[in-house]
Amino acid sequence: MTVRKLVTPLVLVGVVALLACAPFLAVPGLGVLPDTVGGIGSLQVLGTAYVIAALAITYDLLMGYTGLVSFGHGMFFALGSYGFVMLLAFTPVGFWTAAASAVGITVVAAVIVNAVALRASLIAYSMVTLAAAQLMAIAIGQNYLGSGGADGVTIPFEKLPAALVGIVNTKHVYWLALALLVGTFALARWLTTTRIGHVWRAIRENELRAEVMGFTVYTYKLVVALIASTLAGVAGVVYAILLGAADPGETSLSFSIGLVIMLILGGRGRVWGALLGAVVYTLLQQRLPAITSSAGVAALPDVVRVPLAQPQLLLGVVFILFVLFLPGGLAGVVDNGVRAVRRRRSGPPTGVAADGELAAAVSVPASAEPTR
Repeated sequence: MTVRKLVTPLVLVGVVALLACAPFLAVPGLGVLPDTVGGIGSLQVLGTAYVIAALAITYDLLMGYTGLVSFGHGMFFALGSYGFVMLLAFTPVGFWTAAASAVGITVVAAVIVNAVALRASLIAYSMVTLAAAQLMAIAIGQNYLGSGGADGVTIPFEKLPAALVGIVNTKHVYWLALALLVGTFALARWLTTTRIGHVWRAIRENELRAEVMGFTVYTYKLVVALIASTLAGVAGVVYAILLGAADPGETSLSFSIGLVIMLILGGRGRVWGALLGAVVYTLLQQRLPAITSSAGVAALPDVVRVPLAQPQLLLGVVFILFVLFLPGGLAGVVDNGVRAVRRRRSGPPTGVAADGELAAAVSVPASAEPTR
């Protein structure tokens, strides 16, 4: 194993270990977090970012690696969340049974929706997934099966393990969210390096060519959709534990569109890019309202204060700037920086002279010029 291949896993392990120690760090949040890093509010914000990042990674398997644009991916996340909470609230089942059953419900729904939607073209696939998600949003809005309508459903905390209940146990919920992110990241990285991951890329680049080469495109697309949807359901369960409830906002169109924005910010087709984009997007969503309502912004002239007081407007401006000037997202910026550093360290390629040497080599003295 080369040094470079050895260093990358060590760096990842070090980052995970540092994040795991966050509940014990009294480092200031520097405006990015509402409190010190180890504060209750900061752990809640970070835990939310981790869960949404795990969800964004599952969506990257669809959109980034296979080229499937789904406007209903949030539906499977919501199915995991609502299924888990409603089973705990309205049935006698326990914690683990409710969690496993919620994921099972998500798998069944994913098989039905994707088996039908993937028979259509790419645009029609997006529309079918959107229609399915909107049906679920309407059902929840109408309080179907006691789903709570606009208020959602609260978890009966007596059915949760004691280690996950109460403010004093926020660190345990934080670690659960971190474990979800690490597990999802590791699984996605592994999948994208296997043969099936290479076929997904081939489908994204040219579906017809992949089919001509002998791959059953429909099967490969169904597999990636089922994997992504199942992992989204697991993330929904953890999100419900983190919030203590099932939130109807999970079924909204803006929630699923937010996943697209996360991939644009981070860089689609890169697992760690999806992670980075989701964390940045979630932190912006969590912290922009506090910044825009601060005393410093309120003291500004109206021509500046009014637009700055709209967090969604600022988020939209950031998105537009990324689309125009950083189409590769944050991952593209990092990749370009790494390539530049490697070129600087390695110098000119073997057999090619440096700029000064090349100029000297090709210059011809006047006396050596041929006579005319």
